[in-house]
Amino acid sequence: MTSHMDSSEFKGTLSWGSKLIVLLHKMDNFSRALDENMLCLARRVDLH
Repeated sequence: MTSHMDSSEFKGTLSWGSKLIVLLHKMDNFSRALDENMLCLARRVDLH
């Protein structure tokens, strides 16, 4: 493994990293929405 990366390799790693961050952000928003839905569902079940 070489100690120095060429610019195209570096850009590829950078874009992959940003894609991963976007994906994690989407998953975080999704799980938060899911949690809120579960809370609403739990409240509805409690009412019955």
